[in-house]
Amino acid sequence: MRPLTCTQRRGSWADCADRRLPLVEHTSLVQKLSKADRWCHAWDAQARLPTRRLLPDQRSCTASLKSLRRPAKWALALGFCSKLGLAMVEANQIVFNALTSTCTSFNDWQPALALLACMGTLQILQDIISYNTVLAACGTREMSAWQAAMELLRDMHVVALCLDTISQGSALAACACNSDWLRAAALHDAMIHSGIRTSSITWNAYINSCEGAEWGRILILLRQMQLVGLQQSPATLTPAVNAAGVRSCWTRAISFLVAFGRYDLILLNSAIVAYSMGHHWKAAQSFLETMRELRCCDKASLSAAVTSCEKAKAWRCGLQLVQELLHMPDSIGLGAAMSVAEKAGRWKIAMNLLGDLPLREVLADEIHASACISACERAEVRNSKSVTQV
Repeated sequence: MRPLTCTQRRGSWADCADRRLPLVEHTSLVQKLSKADRWCHAWDAQARLPTRRLLPDQRSCTASLKSLRRPAKWALALGFCSKLGLAMVEANQIVFNALTSTCTSFNDWQPALALLACMGTLQILQDIISYNTVLAACGTREMSAWQAAMELLRDMHVVALCLDTISQGSALAACACNSDWLRAAALHDAMIHSGIRTSSITWNAYINSCEGAEWGRILILLRQMQLVGLQQSPATLTPAVNAAGVRSCWTRAISFLVAFGRYDLILLNSAIVAYSMGHHWKAAQSFLETMRELRCCDKASLSAAVTSCEKAKAWRCGLQLVQELLHMPDSIGLGAAMSVAEKAGRWKIAMNLLGDLPLREVLADEIHASACISACERAEVRNSKSVTQV
């Protein structure tokens, strides 16, 4: 049978769904729609099966369920599976795994956990894919989700399921979301000792979990990552820079950029924040100039630089950056700009910034109003009451 290519060459997805296709070609169509993120068309095609006097089978139902993974329509998928009995389709392991996968996109770990328990109740074999899917859904900052992930790992040992790279990566991601670097270290060591192959994804999750630890530990992990032949990406290095910045170790934070030579905008902005934490506004401005030369400066970079001026009370330099920031404003940056104007006693600049917020589609909050009022008070302006009405 020739592969289904009509949707790629001519006609639309809807046109192809209107054709009276045999069940095998219908399943192929639904699979293609799923890969193309056309879940609405996939479900429309599946809903039309009875009108064509075709009965769905496990393959077509599984293909339809998989189309709901990215939009995370797990409630729709659950309703669909509740009607499989009417269609004389048995909900087997493959169908349940496809159903559980719809819970992973937005970390809906509770329904995923319930589906795994339902498989046990129905005496459907829970395989490594079943557990890995639920573990992936537990990658959220909720403490209950992290505890559920640890319970799942223990259950996998009880039922003698061999953990793989995906299992460990998902468990490490759950630890990273809760900054539990001690548990992540234990999991990673167990992964290496059991002979499970590590990857950049598992190392990134491990290093992310260590962001709350000492920056020196992260440096050790980065060196170990090099020893096993894995390259560090900007996503790998960012936690190291953030950890150094939190402790005002701004020189160490910048050394990561120089030593590894791999950086992106997020990492560079983290370096400016590190300078700001160390109250080194001149170094932050110098680094900002370097970013301009690299043509990778955005509003977050300017906001961080303005914040460094604010903390160091370098209002003259801060006011110069304010003018540049006005071309690409955000709430945090404008708040820092008002704070700079406040410390400089430039109440007119603060008033103009506050008045321009609606025009720039930035929602004014208490921070903006307080900074503006303080600027007026410092300049001994009596009409500060009018600011509260703005």
